[in-house]
Amino acid sequence: MKYYFQVDKYKIIYICIFNLPVEKDIIKIKISIGGFILKRVSDLAQQYGILPSQIRYYIKEGLLFPTDRTPGGHFLFDEEQEQRLQRIFELKEKRYRIKEIREILSESSSSGN
Repeated sequence: MKYYFQVDKYKIIYICIFNLPVEKDIIKIKISIGGFILKRVSDLAQQYGILPSQIRYYIKEGLLFPTDRTPGGHFLFDEEQEQRLQRIFELKEKRYRIKEIREILSESSSSGN
């Protein structure tokens, strides 16, 4: 088995392993270098107890903005987007509609809050 390490611009370490019986040969190792870890949709969904489709819906509706993508095409989110997701949950709990949430988040982004 051969492998090598690769670090991307967001300091995510990838270990590329060859001769695995799977289609994709890149395994993401979550190691914090420089103080932050990017999370995938599945990571956030598991952390907050929701379905990944709910996060993808928020992306589609323009409420969340992925920071980057993995080589396999998975969305990655930084701490700022995770905080934005938490804000969406707070607003949903207060019964705001998607359109209203988008406006509130847009206003808070433009004001720097």
